[in-house]
Amino acid sequence: AAAAAAAGSETEVADVADLVNLPTMLANGLQWAPGVIGFAEPPAQQGRFRYAKEKRRTALPGRSPRSVPTVEVSTAWRSQVPEGSQVTATVVSRHISKRSGLPLPHWHHFDDAETSQTVVPLEDGQAEFPSLVVIRGDRAAHEASCVEASGGSVKDLPYSSDDQQVIRILFTIRFTDSAGQAYLAHAVSDPIFSSELKIVEMSHQQVCSTNGMDLIVLTSKVKKATAYLKITDRNPHGWIPDTKCDSSSTIGGLTEKPTTVEGWSLDEQNRPVCLVQPSYVHYQCSLSVRIPPYWQSGLQMPHTVEVRLIDSSQGLESAPVALEYVPRE
Repeated sequence: AAAAAAAGSETEVADVADLVNLPTMLANGLQWAPGVIGFAEPPAQQGRFRYAKEKRRTALPGRSPRSVPTVEVSTAWRSQVPEGSQVTATVVSRHISKRSGLPLPHWHHFDDAETSQTVVPLEDGQAEFPSLVVIRGDRAAHEASCVEASGGSVKDLPYSSDDQQVIRILFTIRFTDSAGQAYLAHAVSDPIFSSELKIVEMSHQQVCSTNGMDLIVLTSKVKKATAYLKITDRNPHGWIPDTKCDSSSTIGGLTEKPTTVEGWSLDEQNRPVCLVQPSYVHYQCSLSVRIPPYWQSGLQMPHTVEVRLIDSSQGLESAPVALEYVPRE
């Protein structure tokens, strides 16, 4: 890996190995040490990326409630890593370098360092990062720097427009053990997305169970190509497709064996689900959506389902809002 990183024969953007001067460190006897650090509390998978001119700052939380991102030294290495060793957090992209196997850099950076890095010392084998505020950087300037360094062109770079909304964090630690051997170890977070999907308001809270209805849905900023509404019946009191039932019984307002409506399917928990793509998106924050009929015919009583906004490219879902199917009068 060191030879490949040092050679740099590929026309490729400089990677994190270059940012930390890895080739020189490896040539001077530094060793990679796998399994030294891991996550006691990984970063949340979504948060806010702020613009530099914004006064408000929002640090990335941990995944658990009221927690912060925290890395820890593994039990096997605990006695060899000195207290106070510096752990560095670096904003990186989700793309991996072909040369070093490390993530490629990102143009976003942390609030306290234009170099995209922040440093915390180990205490009791852990390093907590309560102030990882992500600031949006200049993509064009970053790409121009990459092209200048590599001699290639912008079209050769792996970045896409979606990379504005997603980062990862590379945590690295450099230390020297009691025998004088220097090591470098790292851990990389899962992708962290900026989008905070939200359904702000819907034009109707009730739809007809037999005909459906056109809804106007006000949302956070979305893209038409990747935006969907996900309708889930979390409490299906009627008959589930392909299951036996007593057609003479009355369950959840269904008085006869129903016919499943096209477009609905069952999720992994055997709940009826329907994904609906908007027919029109106005200024990326207002959706026109045709809500389908209820998944089974014969509904006799109002029945509530939940609706979520989905971004298929990022795999994100908003908090649910209630929608009520009502029988046709």
